Amino acid sequence: MLLDLDGTLTDSASGIINCIEYALQKSGLAIPPRQRLYAWLGPTLHQSLNSHLNLQGEAADQVVANYRERFSEVGWKENALYPQALPLLEGLAARGYRMALATGKPEVFAVKILEHFGVARFFQHIDGTDFDGPRRQKEDVIQHIFQKTNAEAQHSLMIGDRSDDLRAAAHFGVEAVGVQWGYAQPGELEAWPHALLAQTPDAIFRFLDVR
Repeated sequence: MLLDLDGTLTDSASGIINCIEYALQKSGLAIPPRQRLYAWLGPTLHQSLNSHLNLQGEAADQVVANYRERFSEVGWKENALYPQALPLLEGLAARGYRMALATGKPEVFAVKILEHFGVARFFQHIDGTDFDGPRRQKEDVIQHIFQKTNAEAQHSLMIGDRSDDLRAAAHFGVEAVGVQWGYAQPGELEAWPHALLAQTPDAIFRFLDVR
Protein backbone atom coordinates (compact mmCIF):
# COMPACT_ATOMS: atom_id res chain seq x y z
CA MET A 1 0.00 0.00 0.00
CA LEU A 2 1.56 3.30 -1.14
CA LEU A 3 0.41 6.53 0.49
CA ASP A 4 1.11 10.15 -0.30
CA LEU A 5 1.74 12.64 2.54
CA ASP A 6 0.80 16.27 1.76
CA GLY A 7 -2.91 16.59 1.08
CA THR A 8 -3.52 12.93 1.90
CA LEU A 9 -2.38 12.52 5.50
CA THR A 10 -1.45 16.06 6.49
CA ASP A 11 -2.79 19.53 5.77
CA SER A 12 0.54 21.20 5.13
CA ALA A 13 -0.65 24.02 2.88
CA SER A 14 0.18 26.97 5.13
CA GLY A 15 3.73 25.80 5.84
CA ILE A 16 4.51 24.98 2.22
CA ILE A 17 3.05 28.21 0.85
CA ASN A 18 4.77 30.33 3.51
CA CYS A 19 8.07 28.72 2.51
CA ILE A 20 7.44 29.19 -1.22
CA GLU A 21 6.74 32.89 -0.67
CA TYR A 22 9.88 33.21 1.45
CA ALA A 23 11.99 31.40 -1.15
CA LEU A 24 10.74 33.46 -4.11
CA GLN A 25 11.15 36.74 -2.25
CA LYS A 26 14.70 35.85 -1.18
CA SER A 27 15.55 35.10 -4.82
CA GLY A 28 14.09 38.45 -5.92
CA LEU A 29 11.24 36.84 -7.84
CA ALA A 30 7.64 37.98 -8.03
CA ILE A 31 5.31 36.09 -5.70
CA PRO A 32 2.11 34.79 -7.36
CA PRO A 33 -1.20 35.45 -5.59
CA ARG A 34 -1.51 33.13 -2.61
CA GLN A 35 -4.57 31.35 -4.01
CA ARG A 36 -2.62 30.36 -7.13
CA LEU A 37 0.08 28.76 -5.00
CA TYR A 38 -2.35 26.03 -3.94
CA ALA A 39 -1.78 24.48 -7.37
CA TRP A 40 1.88 24.03 -6.34
CA LEU A 41 0.96 21.64 -3.53
CA GLY A 42 1.71 18.00 -4.27
CA PRO A 43 4.35 17.99 -7.02
CA THR A 44 7.97 18.59 -6.07
CA LEU A 45 9.02 22.24 -5.89
CA HIS A 46 11.32 21.78 -8.89
CA GLN A 47 8.32 20.56 -10.91
CA SER A 48 6.15 23.49 -9.79
CA LEU A 49 8.85 26.06 -10.54
CA ASN A 50 9.19 24.63 -14.03
CA SER A 51 5.43 24.34 -14.63
CA HIS A 52 4.32 27.70 -13.24
CA LEU A 53 7.36 29.97 -13.66
CA ASN A 54 9.37 28.18 -16.36
CA LEU A 55 12.26 28.25 -13.89
CA GLN A 56 14.97 25.58 -14.20
CA GLY A 57 18.65 24.97 -13.57
CA GLU A 58 20.63 26.96 -11.02
CA ALA A 59 17.89 29.55 -10.57
CA ALA A 60 15.40 26.84 -9.56
CA ASP A 61 17.98 25.15 -7.36
CA GLN A 62 18.50 28.40 -5.44
CA VAL A 63 14.78 28.84 -4.84
CA VAL A 64 14.60 25.26 -3.56
CA ALA A 65 17.57 25.92 -1.25
CA ASN A 66 15.82 29.02 0.10
CA TYR A 67 12.65 27.00 0.63
CA ARG A 68 14.44 24.30 2.58
CA GLU A 69 16.12 26.92 4.75
CA ARG A 70 12.78 28.03 6.19
CA PHE A 71 11.04 24.66 5.97
CA SER A 72 13.69 22.88 8.04
CA GLU A 73 13.28 25.43 10.85
CA VAL A 74 9.57 26.25 11.03
CA GLY A 75 7.74 25.26 7.85
CA TRP A 76 7.40 21.57 8.67
CA LYS A 77 5.65 22.49 11.94
CA GLU A 78 3.00 24.61 10.15
CA ASN A 79 1.08 21.44 9.56
CA ALA A 80 -1.82 19.38 10.88
CA LEU A 81 -2.95 15.77 10.62
CA TYR A 82 -6.17 15.46 8.62
CA PRO A 83 -9.14 14.07 10.61
CA GLN A 84 -9.31 11.32 7.96
CA ALA A 85 -5.67 10.28 8.39
CA LEU A 86 -5.76 8.24 11.59
CA PRO A 87 -8.94 6.30 10.69
CA LEU A 88 -7.42 5.57 7.28
CA LEU A 89 -4.13 4.29 8.71
CA GLU A 90 -5.83 2.31 11.48
CA GLY A 91 -8.25 0.74 9.04
CA LEU A 92 -5.50 -0.27 6.61
CA ALA A 93 -3.41 -1.73 9.44
CA ALA A 94 -6.41 -3.67 10.78
CA ARG A 95 -6.84 -5.22 7.35
CA GLY A 96 -3.23 -6.36 7.35
CA TYR A 97 -1.85 -4.05 4.68
CA ARG A 98 1.85 -3.23 4.68
CA MET A 99 2.26 0.49 4.13
CA ALA A 100 4.96 2.57 2.48
CA LEU A 101 4.97 6.35 2.34
CA ALA A 102 5.65 7.60 -1.19
CA THR A 103 5.99 11.38 -1.09
CA GLY A 104 7.57 14.03 -3.26
CA LYS A 105 8.76 15.71 -0.06
CA PRO A 106 12.40 15.12 0.93
CA GLU A 107 12.55 11.93 2.94
CA VAL A 108 14.25 13.51 5.95
CA PHE A 109 11.31 15.90 6.39
CA ALA A 110 8.74 13.16 5.81
CA VAL A 111 10.21 11.05 8.61
CA LYS A 112 10.24 14.03 10.97
CA ILE A 113 6.60 14.89 10.22
CA LEU A 114 5.28 11.34 10.63
CA GLU A 115 7.16 10.97 13.91
CA HIS A 116 5.87 14.36 15.10
CA PHE A 117 2.27 13.23 14.58
CA GLY A 118 2.88 9.76 16.04
CA VAL A 119 1.96 7.86 12.88
CA ALA A 120 5.38 6.66 11.69
CA ARG A 121 4.58 3.36 13.46
CA PHE A 122 2.08 2.47 10.73
CA PHE A 123 4.72 2.40 7.99
CA GLN A 124 7.13 -0.36 7.10
CA HIS A 125 8.89 2.06 4.75
CA ILE A 126 9.06 5.86 4.61
CA ASP A 127 10.36 7.08 1.27
CA GLY A 128 10.61 10.48 -0.35
CA THR A 129 12.83 12.44 -2.68
CA ASP A 130 16.47 13.02 -1.83
CA PHE A 131 18.22 16.36 -1.90
CA ASP A 132 20.86 15.72 -4.56
CA GLY A 133 20.34 12.08 -5.57
CA PRO A 134 18.35 10.30 -8.26
CA ARG A 135 14.92 10.48 -6.54
CA ARG A 136 13.44 13.74 -7.81
CA GLN A 137 9.87 12.82 -8.76
CA LYS A 138 7.08 10.60 -7.44
CA GLU A 139 7.87 7.95 -10.07
CA ASP A 140 11.45 7.76 -8.77
CA VAL A 141 10.20 7.27 -5.22
CA ILE A 142 7.80 4.48 -6.18
CA GLN A 143 10.46 2.74 -8.24
CA HIS A 144 12.81 2.91 -5.25
CA ILE A 145 10.15 1.31 -3.02
CA PHE A 146 9.52 -1.50 -5.49
CA GLN A 147 13.23 -2.17 -5.86
CA LYS A 148 13.91 -2.48 -2.15
CA THR A 149 10.74 -4.35 -1.18
CA ASN A 150 10.23 -6.59 -4.24
CA ALA A 151 6.57 -5.57 -4.13
CA GLU A 152 4.57 -6.25 -7.28
CA ALA A 153 2.62 -3.50 -9.02
CA GLN A 154 -0.46 -5.66 -9.56
CA HIS A 155 -0.70 -6.26 -5.80
CA SER A 156 -0.20 -2.61 -4.85
CA LEU A 157 -2.43 0.44 -4.47
CA MET A 158 -1.53 4.14 -4.47
CA ILE A 159 -3.54 6.55 -2.30
CA GLY A 160 -3.00 10.25 -3.01
CA ASP A 161 -4.72 13.55 -3.61
CA ARG A 162 -3.16 14.97 -6.79
CA SER A 163 -2.86 13.97 -10.42
CA ASP A 164 0.88 13.38 -9.99
CA ASP A 165 0.02 10.55 -7.57
CA LEU A 166 -2.37 8.99 -10.09
CA ARG A 167 0.01 9.53 -13.00
CA ALA A 168 2.90 7.91 -11.12
CA ALA A 169 0.70 4.95 -10.20
CA ALA A 170 -0.42 4.55 -13.82
CA HIS A 171 3.22 4.61 -14.93
CA PHE A 172 3.79 1.38 -13.00
CA GLY A 173 0.38 -0.17 -13.66
CA VAL A 174 -0.65 0.35 -10.03
CA GLU A 175 -4.30 0.86 -9.11
CA ALA A 176 -4.96 4.24 -7.52
CA VAL A 177 -7.35 6.04 -5.20
CA GLY A 178 -7.69 9.81 -5.38
CA VAL A 179 -8.79 11.25 -2.02
CA GLN A 180 -11.02 14.29 -2.35
CA TRP A 181 -10.11 16.03 0.90
CA GLY A 182 -6.73 17.24 -0.37
CA TYR A 183 -5.36 19.84 -2.78
CA ALA A 184 -6.62 18.68 -6.18
CA GLN A 185 -7.88 21.45 -8.43
CA PRO A 186 -11.46 21.21 -9.77
CA GLY A 187 -11.74 18.36 -12.28
CA GLU A 188 -8.15 17.23 -11.72
CA LEU A 189 -8.89 13.79 -10.28
CA GLU A 190 -11.89 13.23 -12.53
CA ALA A 191 -9.52 13.34 -15.49
CA TRP A 192 -8.28 9.90 -14.41
CA PRO A 193 -11.34 7.68 -15.10
CA HIS A 194 -9.67 4.46 -13.95
CA ALA A 195 -8.92 5.78 -10.46
CA LEU A 196 -11.36 5.42 -7.59
CA LEU A 197 -12.32 8.77 -6.05
CA ALA A 198 -12.98 8.72 -2.32
CA GLN A 199 -14.42 11.40 -0.05
CA THR A 200 -13.92 9.33 3.11
CA PRO A 201 -11.71 6.49 4.38
CA ASP A 202 -14.83 4.28 4.48
CA ALA A 203 -15.14 4.60 0.70
CA ILE A 204 -11.60 3.26 0.40
CA PHE A 205 -12.32 0.38 2.76
CA ARG A 206 -15.45 -0.60 0.82
CA PHE A 207 -13.36 -0.70 -2.35
CA LEU A 208 -10.65 -2.80 -0.70
CA ASP A 209 -13.10 -5.23 0.83
CA VAL A 210 -14.40 -6.25 -2.60
CA ARG A 211 -11.15 -5.80 -4.53
